[in-house]
Amino acid sequence: MTNYWRRLDTRPNDRKGLRFPNLQTLILITLGFITLGLALNIAGIRFVGGDSVPKGVYRVQWTVQPQKGEYALVTLPRAWWSYAIERRYVDDTWDGDPIELVKKIAAVAGDHVEVTDEGVLVNGELLEDSEPLTEDSYGRPVERCDLNRLLKTGEVFAFSGYDARSWDSRYFSVLATSDVLGVATPLVTQPEKKEPKS
Repeated sequence: MTNYWRRLDTRPNDRKGLRFPNLQTLILITLGFITLGLALNIAGIRFVGGDSVPKGVYRVQWTVQPQKGEYALVTLPRAWWSYAIERRYVDDTWDGDPIELVKKIAAVAGDHVEVTDEGVLVNGELLEDSEPLTEDSYGRPVERCDLNRLLKTGEVFAFSGYDARSWDSRYFSVLATSDVLGVATPLVTQPEKKEPKS
């Protein structure tokens, strides 16, 4: 009987093999990850996993207004939140905070933008791969915005230019510069461009 209980003894001094961390160690590890996450957030480090821009790591320069052609971290206007969630255009883990997107700024104040069935014209020049889609990846109909004018001070036009299926200003129209959180500079990204689905 004595030998039987010795074999079942799980006291730390008698354990052989893998040992699990105690509660204090787990708390320290958790706090370490939280601290790292906060530090990366303050530093403006973002991992982007969507299809509108190359997947990878970006550094956001907060409050810096992007120039035309630069990537920017923007927030989707609140009026479009429900639409984006219902259609699963954003992460399923959305927790109610402002919806952040990384897009390329295709036009700024003073540029003339026209969105047509053939594509987006900025100052009369047709942007590559800018033809609005008539249905999304789930086969549901989508409508392009009705835009044909000069952008006013405080307005930008966000367009992917990377994936023709991107949900951008072709559909939700112009963004206010107050919706632009800062310039998003790629640090490490995948180089290849995605081809649109036929």
